[in-house]
Amino acid sequence: MGNGFGGSDSTHLGTQNLPASERARLRVLVNDGFRTGMAHPPTPLIDNLVEGQRLEYADRHLVSGIAHDPDEGSLNPEQLQWAIRGPISATHMGNSITLRDLVPGDYTLTLRATDSSGLRGETSAGFAVRPLVVPDDPLPVFDGSCADGAYGDGVAVRLPRSRRTIDEGRWPEVRMLHAEGALYVCFADLGFGERGGSRLVGLQVDADNSGGAAAAGDIGFFINQDGIASQMMPFLGVMVSNPQPPAGYEAIIDPGATGWSAELRINETLIGGWEHPARLLFKHEVTDVLSDASNWPPSATHSMPGSWADVYFGALPPPPNQPPVANAGTDVQIQVSTPITLYLDGGLSYDPDDDPLAYRWRQTGGPTVALENPNRRLVPFTVAPVEQPTDLNFELIVNDGQTDSAPDQFLWRLLPRSTAGPVDPPTGHALYLPLVGR
Repeated sequence: MGNGFGGSDSTHLGTQNLPASERARLRVLVNDGFRTGMAHPPTPLIDNLVEGQRLEYADRHLVSGIAHDPDEGSLNPEQLQWAIRGPISATHMGNSITLRDLVPGDYTLTLRATDSSGLRGETSAGFAVRPLVVPDDPLPVFDGSCADGAYGDGVAVRLPRSRRTIDEGRWPEVRMLHAEGALYVCFADLGFGERGGSRLVGLQVDADNSGGAAAAGDIGFFINQDGIASQMMPFLGVMVSNPQPPAGYEAIIDPGATGWSAELRINETLIGGWEHPARLLFKHEVTDVLSDASNWPPSATHSMPGSWADVYFGALPPPPNQPPVANAGTDVQIQVSTPITLYLDGGLSYDPDDDPLAYRWRQTGGPTVALENPNRRLVPFTVAPVEQPTDLNFELIVNDGQTDSAPDQFLWRLLPRSTAGPVDPPTGHALYLPLVGR
């Protein structure tokens, strides 16, 4: 029907002289001068994660992916690549990915599928990781050891691993809890400094959650492997060391043969009280309190509280409700030569907050049909044979108990068996085909 088109060309293909058929297919071939391929990119699908979903920091959330290629069928796991973009960026290969240990904030997860000819398809979903929540727990034994059972339910953060940490087989982490008016912070599995350098650990808190540069309300608490405690405070827009810790701050270490741990007790009055949002930064494996070599979050800097992680001291309030999303499905056509039962299916609808959904279907166009219980996800109705193409239009709205979704439209196109053909333009119309270069 046409050849010799370039990457930015387009063409109109007339259908008026094509032979009659109940089914037609349009195929585009591309050639680079040596090889010819069919422009059929794969279609990937993300499962168990929906747009706008909120994840708790402590959750391990497994997301699956599949991809179908028109020419190759289902693609193999090694043809699927995941990309996480946000406060932490990462990539992964395979048909699933576990979302865990992500710094609180907004993210985009993208699944890319590549077929054997190099054609790619991708899909994405935006999600958020909620702030760390520091719970109220039983009072721990203040001895520098994190083996205390009270820390078992505390929020845990895996700290960045250096090459030396990996070689030594250590997994440094920090746990936090609140008990009897104080914040308890315990650092475990720490390594000693080399060549006489004394390593330190600690945290910095933006108590009023103001972000930006260092200012009043920002404070830091540290201790080194020799058991010497120190503090940080803001001065002219930067955080500086103060060797005299304030009253209400205590720290103790538990040294071992190959490593050490440290425990901090911070009176809640030093961090703005309790039951409020804040931001925080952890440091470890450094000998200089001003070093940003091994921070959590990894991209954070010590004098920019706006780059620190979101935390909530106390019980995190419920987030604002997000409206649900109605999905009535993809339009369908069918030949009808005898009475038949058809279905409306809203099973692809979802709520970002995972609230249960109520369904509401209604017909918006075409000959009236009787919907059997239009307030269900799956709604049957019966149609009789038709003598000419007939469109039945429907609308779905879902509700999460608080808010209606935007309506989503669905079309059933009924075709008489003798004249069944493509949904799109019947004979005599032109088909517009843009050719996009790779």
